[in-house]
Amino acid sequence: MVLELGAGRIQHVHLNDLDPSWRSRCASTAEDYNEAVSLGLFKPLGEGMAKVDRVVEGLRSTRYRGWYTLRQETRLASADDRPLGRISRSLEYLLPLLS
Repeated sequence: MVLELGAGRIQHVHLNDLDPSWRSRCASTAEDYNEAVSLGLFKPLGEGMAKVDRVVEGLRSTRYRGWYTLRQETRLASADDRPLGRISRSLEYLLPLLS
């Protein structure tokens, strides 16, 4: 695994998850990134195709003690839109993996 090869050199991890339906859409068309984000490219952790649990497990097995950054990219429909629900779902998924 790549994580094992980089053990001791990884100092910061950025976690994101992607909607699996975008894999073929992005490969077959020239989707605009901002439009893709608006249409749901990024998912809360654990709800997409990224194997976040395997990444965290791999990092823990190498005794990784650095930072994890959770990022929930979204385009808000209005100034009143609040992405807290998506962020909360990501945290609910991630925190048990780290304990």
